[in-house]
Amino acid sequence: MSSFCNSWFALVWWCVASSVLASTPNPANNCKYLQSWFDVLPCAVSRDIDVIKSQADQSVAMLGAEAYEQGLNPEFESELITRDAEGEQRQSLSLSYRHTFELGSKAKMRSELGRAEEQVAASNLELTQQRAFAAYAMKLFRMKAKQEELEYLDEMRSSYQRIVNAYRSRRALSAETRVSAQIFSLAEASSLIRTNRKKGELRKLASSFASKGLRLPKGSVGLGWPQWPQIKPQLGESPWIKLYRAESNLAESKLNVEESLATPNLKIGPIAEFDDIGQGKVGLGLSMSLDLPVYHQNQGSINRARQQVKGKKLVEAAFQSEHRERFSLLLDHYKSLQAELQALPSQSWLEKNHEQLDREIAKGLIDANLIVEGHEQLLSVVEERNQLRLRVLETLFDIRLIQGSSVQEGIL
Repeated sequence: MSSFCNSWFALVWWCVASSVLASTPNPANNCKYLQSWFDVLPCAVSRDIDVIKSQADQSVAMLGAEAYEQGLNPEFESELITRDAEGEQRQSLSLSYRHTFELGSKAKMRSELGRAEEQVAASNLELTQQRAFAAYAMKLFRMKAKQEELEYLDEMRSSYQRIVNAYRSRRALSAETRVSAQIFSLAEASSLIRTNRKKGELRKLASSFASKGLRLPKGSVGLGWPQWPQIKPQLGESPWIKLYRAESNLAESKLNVEESLATPNLKIGPIAEFDDIGQGKVGLGLSMSLDLPVYHQNQGSINRARQQVKGKKLVEAAFQSEHRERFSLLLDHYKSLQAELQALPSQSWLEKNHEQLDREIAKGLIDANLIVEGHEQLLSVVEERNQLRLRVLETLFDIRLIQGSSVQEGIL
């Protein structure tokens, strides 16, 4: 019986998995032309290969309970015997019809197994979608950081070009002026190299969306940096916990199915025998068969399933303990990163100092080395701030996944 159900379920899985993409509306119909940056993340998640696979698995699992609840078909058996009796050939015919009564609550246990498999698939899909959203959101904000840094690099290079051109317009240059011109030329070349490197990193990040057929909106990433919320030290039910608990329940359901198989099925039905066909000799009776659990009562499979339950419970308990410890560490790390980020100069301070530096440069009263150093320091602060922002965001996503809250909160 168990092998029959497994074969049937495998057939259902193959049929659904091969047709799920054809029967589901193509995401390209809604995501071909992205009008807003807020559409990018949902479309990227919908086309993620792991999400698509999890959706296919869930579609299969939703049919599991229905497949498992199916009863066994009745049996029909016929037997025709020809024999010689006193020199004459005589024929007898036996017809029997038997219905199988599943004892030991087998149908109920299989139905619970189907629901347990559906819960595992649903929990896995939720976890996969949340992790995919966080991964693509990190890519978008890395793109945003690169674009901000490229703006500063472009302004640096333009500033150096203006100074170099001003030096070149002079008829005669002193030794000190020639050295200053060379310093700015080198600084311009260095900023160009760094610009090209960041553009390459930007293209690489954008390619992860292009590979899914998504055409990103033109211009800078239109998502603002999130407000960094204060996190309450309260643990909810995370997708990981849901998944491990569902897997433990699935193991218990499999154990229940194996235990139900220890009780044999009863096959019973009418039987009719026709002796000397055509002579009107008919016998009616009752046919019954029952497997005798003489050699085993499915104890081997039961012991294996019981050990699997024990293993799943141990993993679930260990993960919950690790989960609590990891949450505490992440919370401390998040607060530390917040403090570091708040200690950095604000955006308005950076813009003010950048404008002041440009005014001093225009007066021509600052040494070349100081000008280059000033620009480098400003860019360094911008890069450090963006790196901190990304680390805070990544930590925030990890905390929300552990807490069981939505990673989309504050992003979309």
